[in-house]
Amino acid sequence: MVRVGLYETIPGYSITSIKFYAYDDKNDFNVSEGNNIILTSATPNYFVGGSNVSGTVTYNWDTPSYTFKYTNNDNLKKSQNWYAGYFKPHNALATTSSETDVDILYGTDKDMSTTGYFTVLPTPSTTDASPILIKCNYTLTSDDQKGETIEVTGATAAIPAAYSKWEANTRYTYLFKISDKTNGYTGTDPDKTGLYPITFDAVVMDEKQGTITTVATPSITTYQKGSVVENGSIKYVASKEIKVTVTDNTNGDIKTLSKGGSSVGNVAVYKLTKERTEADLQINNIKTSELTSTNSKGVTLATDKKSFTFTPDEEGYYAIQYLTTAAVGDKPAAYTYKVVYVAAATK
Repeated sequence: MVRVGLYETIPGYSITSIKFYAYDDKNDFNVSEGNNIILTSATPNYFVGGSNVSGTVTYNWDTPSYTFKYTNNDNLKKSQNWYAGYFKPHNALATTSSETDVDILYGTDKDMSTTGYFTVLPTPSTTDASPILIKCNYTLTSDDQKGETIEVTGATAAIPAAYSKWEANTRYTYLFKISDKTNGYTGTDPDKTGLYPITFDAVVMDEKQGTITTVATPSITTYQKGSVVENGSIKYVASKEIKVTVTDNTNGDIKTLSKGGSSVGNVAVYKLTKERTEADLQINNIKTSELTSTNSKGVTLATDKKSFTFTPDEEGYYAIQYLTTAAVGDKPAAYTYKVVYVAAATK
């Protein structure tokens, strides 16, 4: 079972309109006309549905794992888009959440249960897990009498592949949080000052083992001495040390880090050949062929392992990678990224 929710944590503002992106018949990625929440995949025909569908599940109790094979493919519906509930504006709640600051969560739809879940078919074993993307345009309106609006276009977040393969007897709740610091503008002046992104925050409940996995995207903070320039903006330069910390979003604790391993908390830094977004790195994983250099060997952990430093060697975009979930069996690892631009060294 799968359900999707969005909420915002911006004091004094509410979501008043929202439109999601979907792939059309020409495989173009466009804003939809409807108001359903839409998840998309980088893999064509990744989502499978249908009625009167039969198949065989074969379990391997030693792993444990399973394979799933459909026996009447004529009834299957496949798509690159998956539609969740109809999103309703301010205060139109359909269910509750453990998040105390959730204002709007689940829309209602005739195919949804009373708890907001859709019943879905398992992802076939022949399909490799693929990241899931959500992209939307939305309007935030102030709650005061002035009615100031903030328009955000193309806000994007990605669910890592580790949480995108739908397994039998498992419930998935995909939460997306709208907060601060992405591209948007207020009023009639399109001042791209960096406001209001959308980030991924999910809960996965495994009914087979009775476990609940909470996936809270950690915050990656970077600092370089002297990086604040005259106009108040931040500018990183090459050949100068950058310090990095990772913070737990749920309790504010600073994470313990490691390097060169495959366990949760492992960090690395990569020099990219071009500009990439954090969500894009989830959809298209970093590949050696697209790197001009790998700076992970340059990562220096602090004595208490609560931070690390690296020194960018040249101008360009750098991806800081944090391992949030370790690979287990055929379940891939999941990462959180932060991309920073580094200017050429000052003379």
